[in-house]
Amino acid sequence: MTDPGVIYLRRLADRVADLPHATLVDAVEDVKAVANAAGGSFTRARPGHAYPLRAHDRIVDRGTESFARIQGVPVGFWSILTYGSTEHRIPLGASAGRSRARRNAKGRRLLGFQGGTGAAYGPVVHHGATGRGTWDRVVANATPLVLDRFADNVDRVVIS
Repeated sequence: MTDPGVIYLRRLADRVADLPHATLVDAVEDVKAVANAAGGSFTRARPGHAYPLRAHDRIVDRGTESFARIQGVPVGFWSILTYGSTEHRIPLGASAGRSRARRNAKGRRLLGFQGGTGAAYGPVVHHGATGRGTWDRVVANATPLVLDRFADNVDRVVIS
């Protein structure tokens, strides 16, 4: 005759064995939902060319441990929204719709005409952008969700 407590503990051990990976998958989905909601889209200079900001994940199992990496993509646009950018020159090749000779000019563009003195040439400079901390907000909003997810899954396994 077997002790009912032994059977219960054996079933509990089987359920707990899968808990880390299953909970990690659920937590990753929660974080991705927060990131996708916060990201929206990033619009560049050309209207109608918006890049959706999303989150991708990679879950790796190594023995009894599971690891997850969640990354905002495209990385560069997430970085600009989070940390901002410094003042920088806009390269000539970026001028769509201009002739090849104009794009290949020696680092100067026609900026306009000044009174009666003639044309004004010079580099075109973007003033930079201030970061809005977008990914930092994703981390701050997702952390309580992940902790709650782990606590709920542990309670579900132990109590049931």
